[in-house]
Amino acid sequence: MQEELGAAVTDLRYLAALENIYTYNGRPGHEIVQVYDGEFADKTLYELPALTGRDDNEAPITAVWKPISDFLEENAPPLYPDGLLDLLSRI
Repeated sequence: MQEELGAAVTDLRYLAALENIYTYNGRPGHEIVQVYDGEFADKTLYELPALTGRDDNEAPITAVWKPISDFLEENAPPLYPDGLLDLLSRI
């Protein structure tokens, strides 16, 4: 969060590791995603409709708040990596 959004996070709690096997630009990829629960140090960030930042290639990114229920509906967009929706639904 600090790197991409410039936002400090506190009270980190490890939840799980998820394996992510994917295809990007026609090429296979693999990563291990470490999932943590935490809170923004600046609580006013929760009031914003979107957060802006930069990815590791300095391309602009926008993060928006979505309730888990949005991903449980029929024809809902996927939530990556696989297993994240199940993990978040249990906490």
